[in-house]
Amino acid sequence: MGEARLAEKLTLDWDDLRDLDLDPENPRHDRGLTRPVVIEQFVKRENIKRLARDITDHGLSPLERFGAVRDAQNELVIVEGNRRLCAMMLLHDPALAPTPEDRKYFERLSKRFDPTIVELDIQVFESREEADIWLERKHMGENAGLGTRGWNPVQQARHFGDTGNTLALALIDYAVDNKLISSRPEGILTTVTRFMSNPYVRKHGLFITTGASEAEFAFTGTRSLFDRRLRTLLVDIINGTHGAHSRTTADDREAYAKKYLVPMTDVEDDEDEDIEDDAGTSGGQSQDGAGDESDNSDQSGGTGQSEDESADPTDGGSTNRAAPNRRTKLVDPAEFHPSLRDNGLRRILGELHVVTKRTPALAAVGVRIFIESIAIAYLENRLSRKVVPRDKLHVQVQEVLADISAKAKLDQIDLTTKEKSSLSILHNRVTDSAYLFSAAYLGAVAHGSAFPQWEQLTAAWDEIAPIMFVLATNCEVPLEGNDV
Repeated sequence: MGEARLAEKLTLDWDDLRDLDLDPENPRHDRGLTRPVVIEQFVKRENIKRLARDITDHGLSPLERFGAVRDAQNELVIVEGNRRLCAMMLLHDPALAPTPEDRKYFERLSKRFDPTIVELDIQVFESREEADIWLERKHMGENAGLGTRGWNPVQQARHFGDTGNTLALALIDYAVDNKLISSRPEGILTTVTRFMSNPYVRKHGLFITTGASEAEFAFTGTRSLFDRRLRTLLVDIINGTHGAHSRTTADDREAYAKKYLVPMTDVEDDEDEDIEDDAGTSGGQSQDGAGDESDNSDQSGGTGQSEDESADPTDGGSTNRAAPNRRTKLVDPAEFHPSLRDNGLRRILGELHVVTKRTPALAAVGVRIFIESIAIAYLENRLSRKVVPRDKLHVQVQEVLADISAKAKLDQIDLTTKEKSSLSILHNRVTDSAYLFSAAYLGAVAHGSAFPQWEQLTAAWDEIAPIMFVLATNCEVPLEGNDV
């Protein structure tokens, strides 16, 4: 194969931006989309807001040029640099933004953007085949030395001096930018870093899904709840209250999160729930012996777990220490409360919170609805897979759990020992018709041919609650924490 020929180089300015087209065949999105849809997907998925802000602050990188080919009408189509081009298009014309909120964001940036600093250096290739040689070197990672080789942690430390404070710095900047605290206080950086080094504080206290050393953090749940929890943590660190100080141990930091962050829920949750909670009435039996502990139904759905076993309170699942047969609630809102933004998911969880010992069959059906809804949300939001009616529940669950397991092996998500065990139980037994929370058994309950005993139901929930908390926490698209 001969060397690629580089046909021409162009330098365009800000007013020439309208002569450039986004690539409809860019691998970052489905092929053949219209420009408005491409822009919408870029804004939603490709951190365009942060990039536009960086271009506003610093201009275009002098180390990178654009790549282009000419289409049948001799127009320039950008094949390298579509994210940068999209960001500049939105700075040039904020009306192109997909939502009113996005338009306001880019309008604010465009007011302080200086277009005179923009020069678009473009390499025009004879064909896409010639461009592909260099695109693959740019976007295929290290590629056995052919591509860009990133700095390893030691090399990063040499360059930055210390990378351990990056997440703490980003959170403090976020808090100031969003007026959670009034200014950047002196002397709290290392303390915030210590708290962020604790996986429980990050994952369960603040719902952060990214790592302890990543500046571009993301979180699940609602922004309002994240803001409230972050503000509480920072104010306590600033004031040295509630034990949030520089001399804490790892156990101290986890205990702080459990006591002061995790119990904090969305204000809207308290206002939206209008269902009467009758959990205070204990001991009642449901009709047809469904709540009778002496019921020896063939389809018992037993778990093999003893009555005295209860979930580990450090693992995000139920922390109710009462023996399963003495619990009045299956899913206690004080113990299992992942933050969800989707109103449908929140409603399902809200109704699951109020089912009691008096209605075990309805509780089991509620868990099935919750499992299926969370699995579908994860598949569609995190794996970009459209779920169709013929998809089987056990297949959905196993696909989601396989992805969580793969991410854990790549250190993209933190799983505790209890969560790993819970994942294994659900993954292996969701196809076991004798298991209470298998797809087959829950289907039998839904059709009235199986009636679970309460102690078996609660024991089984305690087994799967830790991994269900992880799935619920990660089933929605994470919110970016660095947006203005």
